[in-house]
Parts: sequence; structure tokens; C-alpha cells
Amino acid sequence: MKLKSFSLELLVSALRETVVRFPLPVLCSIIISTILVVLIEYSHITEDKYHLIQIVLSATLALPLLLAINATSETRALRTAVSWGAQVGVILLAILYFLILPDHISEPAMVRHSLLSLATISLLSFLPFSQGTLGNGYWQFNRSLVFRILNAVLFVGVLFAGLAIAILAGNELFDLGIDGKRYGQLWVILSCFVGPMFVLAGIPKPLISLEEHHDYPKALKAFAQYILLPLVGLYLVILYLYEIKIVAQWNWPRGWVSLLILWYSAVGMASILILWPLRNIEGNRWVKRFTTWFFYLLIPLVAMLFLAIKVRIGDYGLTVNRYLVVALAVWLTLIVLYFIFSKAKDIRAIPIVVIIVALVASYGPLSAWSVSEKSQLARLTAFLEKQKAVATLALDSKEKSEIRGEMSSIIEYLTRWHGVESLTGVVPDSVLAKSRDSLSQDGLEEMCLSLGFSYISRWEPRGSSGNFNLSTTANSLIYLSDHSYLLTCNFSQFEGTTTQDDVRKFKGVHSSDTCLAILSSDSRSLQVEVASLAFAGRDSLVFDIVSELEARELLVNAKELTADSTQFIANGKYVTGRFVASRISGEDEDGKPKINWMSGYLIIERK
Repeated sequence: MKLKSFSLELLVSALRETVVRFPLPVLCSIIISTILVVLIEYSHITEDKYHLIQIVLSATLALPLLLAINATSETRALRTAVSWGAQVGVILLAILYFLILPDHISEPAMVRHSLLSLATISLLSFLPFSQGTLGNGYWQFNRSLVFRILNAVLFVGVLFAGLAIAILAGNELFDLGIDGKRYGQLWVILSCFVGPMFVLAGIPKPLISLEEHHDYPKALKAFAQYILLPLVGLYLVILYLYEIKIVAQWNWPRGWVSLLILWYSAVGMASILILWPLRNIEGNRWVKRFTTWFFYLLIPLVAMLFLAIKVRIGDYGLTVNRYLVVALAVWLTLIVLYFIFSKAKDIRAIPIVVIIVALVASYGPLSAWSVSEKSQLARLTAFLEKQKAVATLALDSKEKSEIRGEMSSIIEYLTRWHGVESLTGVVPDSVLAKSRDSLSQDGLEEMCLSLGFSYISRWEPRGSSGNFNLSTTANSLIYLSDHSYLLTCNFSQFEGTTTQDDVRKFKGVHSSDTCLAILSSDSRSLQVEVASLAFAGRDSLVFDIVSELEARELLVNAKELTADSTQFIANGKYVTGRFVASRISGEDEDGKPKINWMSGYLIIERK
């Protein structure tokens, strides 16, 4: 295309043509980008935010479905009434999906959404050329769609980078005061509206003509032949050597091998899909041989994949994530069986099986959620019975700790992925009612206690795993002798910190004695309050840290010092305090130094 052919009029005409051709997909793109822009603008508002996110998720599912119907209407010359009737049906499904989405979008909801998205995208790739005679059109359609998407990613990325740098330059050079939110909103507009419009505008027209196209990019063949195929060979050698090792040593396969097998399968199938049109062309018969042998060579690897999955599930039961690995293994098995035993050997079988597996995994009695919930509840019941059997063992025995840890993990998993309702009939209703709105660690602990054991978090030791993790009571005073104590502490003058040690106050407790160390409001001194039955009252100490550092001329330059140089003494009525700082950092504000962060050891001695 010559440069003179580009004009604003041509751009508007292409935009108008795309809107007329794909009106509802364009509307979905507008809805998604508009809502995301609004969410970024009002990110500080939490009310009704989740309803907007629900609309976005519903629209992301509706867009590929509506596009699939539009494309199918073109290839099959459907009547306008039939096409619009199908699109109305998609809108109703999107509304239904909006209604069943949880108010708070959690990880489980996003995993299910990802499965449904995979199904809708697979349907888009398959439906327009699902007729038996349109195999070449199917390949050409998907090739053009993928290339258009890759071009859109490059186009949007470069455009965003250029505009973002321009905004930054204008903001820095002319003090425009542009809010940082504008960068996020710019990215949303480009990626959720401009990018999709670019893809839609590039879909060939008329679509049915793709069946007659037999052009094949040489670069695509080179990519598959010289990059993907060597990777397939490398992975195959690694996996077969590992399988020989398993047989020789008679060991169970490691769980990590599952990912490598799935990755090998994905790269191999990508190679087959890319090279598919060449399989019957003279001079490229090796493609057909590669396709045949690839699936035969997958058979022992699929067997090893199921063996590795069986070991993992046997130890820990089914979870949603493990179910998805099983679903991938089932999908791979069905594809292998199809391409080995079917005479047709049509690559359109791949998205069809994806759609079936994704839908089965998303909803119903065989879904990831239903099966994994039953599996984990069965494990919990078995562990509760085992807990009764070891009731006579010592409280801190390894076996008891291991059982408590497993039950704690199961309860944590069930409440996170299936909601507290999944424990109905196991945990008392009165306990579940307290955790229905918001689940905290306190809620987990209460549920575990109601079942007769104390909760162990995933970070705590459990059984003979080879690891250990011990901790003392938070902020405990270390008893020395004669009511003398040691307290390790860290202070910060910054507000809004979240870690336990990074605070202005530090409290230590030992029996009936307490010590409270406070970084003063002006961040220049350390104030200590001590309470002890030994002197039937309270005592106070003040360490004037900054003034003493100034007197010692230690604020001139940053330096490493001995502990003697940063040791401070304070006297009270009953006790003497010694603070040995291990690190002090701060800043000078208008000639008045103050402490930003300080750590050290506080020693309290009774007089």
C-alpha cells in the first residue's frame, strides 16, 4: 500500500466498516475499556466496584462468542434473523454469568473464568469453519487471526511507549501536573479498544474466500522447522532418558516432570498446527511422518504423566489445580488417541476437545470444584478418624503434628476455594456463621479447635519433613538475673508500616514485668517505661539519642563504629538502662536531626 493511500477519511471509513460488520463485539470492547478507565479513576472507592468488575468479566466472555457468531454468519450465509437471535442468546448467557458471579472476585472465580475464556476462544477458532469441507479455511482463518493479534500487540506496545514518554516529558518539562492514573487509562484504551479494533478490522472479507487461499509464509515454515522442531527433539530426548531412569531404578516419577511433558506436547502440537498445510505437498512429506510419529512417541510419556499425577494425588488428594493438570492429561490422551486411530485426522478436533474438557471442568458434578471438594472432605474425615486413634500419644509427637498440619491445610484449602459452606456438617454451624463474611486466621483457628485440634499454618513445622521453624513469644523480655532483662528492638518513625518490628513502640513482657520502649514524637529520643513487682510500681528512662550523637560529633559523616560509640546510659529511680544501637539512620530537617530508623539492644538492670 502506498503512503498516499493513508488518510483520515480512510481510517474513519475502516472504523465505520468494522462497527457495521461486528457491532456487538465492538460494543463489548467499548464497555470493557470504559469500565476499566472508570475503575482506575475511582480506585479509592470500594462500593459497587465488584459489580463493575463482574460486567467486565461477562463482556470478555461475550466478545469472542459474538465474534464467532458474526464470522459463522458470513461463512455459512446465515439469515439475519438467525444471526441476531444467536447473538441475543449470547447476551442472555452473559447476563446469567454476571448474576452467578460472586460479589468478591476471588482466585477460584478467576480460574473458572479462565477455563470459560479458553472454551469461548476455542469456539471462535473452530465455529466459522466447522463444516467438513472447510479445513483449509479453518487453518487460514486462525493463521490470519493470530498474526493480526501479534501485530496488534506490537502496535499497541509501541504506541503506548511513545505516548507515555510524551506525557512524561510534558509533565516534567511544563509542570502539567498529570495524574499517574493517566498511564493506566492510556494502556486500557489502547489494549482494550484500539487493539481489538485493529484485530477486527484485519479479519479477511469475505471470510469464505479463505478456503481458496493456499499461500504459506516461508518465515512460518522456517520458525517451525528450525526452532520448534529442534526443541521438540531436545525435550523428547530428556523425557525418554528420564523414563529409562525410572524403569532402571524403579522409582516413582517426580511431579515436576508433568510440566515438562505438557510443555513438550504443547510445542509439538504447535509445530504440527503450523506445518499442517504442507503435509500433502511434494517435498514436504516429512511433515506427515513427523505428525504420525509424534503422537506414537507421546504414548509412553502420557503414561508417565498419569503416573506422576497419581503419586501426587495419592499423597495429597485432588485440588482444583491438580484437577486441571488431570484435565490437561485427559485432553492430551484424547488427542493422541484421535490422531492415532482416526482416519480423518482433522486438526479441528483439537479445539473441540478443548471446549468439551473446559466446560466439564468448569461446572457440574465432574467439575474441578465438585470433585476436589469431595476429595478433600474425604481426606479430612480420614484424618479426623486417625486423630482419634493417636489421641493417647504425646501432645507434640511427630505423628500428631503431621495429622494436625494436614487437617489445617485441608480446612484452609476448603474455605479458600469452596467457601466455609463446604464444611457444613463437619464444623458446627455456629462456628461457620462467624466466618461467612470474612475468613481470617482467627476463624481458621476456631474451626480447627471445634474439631479438637489446634491450627498449624503452612509455615509451621509438621512431622518429619526435614525442616523446622520455631519462634518465641512476640516481643518477649530475655531474663538475665536479679530482675535484669534484655530486649531486642527496632524502631521507625514512618507511619502506616505493616511489619511487626517496624513501629514506633516496642513492648516486652516477662511474667509480671513489662518494658515499653517508645521512639519520641520528635524522633530524637528513646523513652522507656518499666513496671515490675520488684519495686511495686513504674519507672521511666529517657535516652537522648540525637543530642548525645551530636555531642560525640557522630552526625558529620556516615561511618561504621564500635558498639561503645553508640552506647547510651539512662538512670531511673529503681533501674538503670543501657541502650546499645546496632544501626541508626535519619535525616537533618532544617538543622534539626531526627531518627528515621533505629535498631539495637535495650538492657534493664535493677539498682
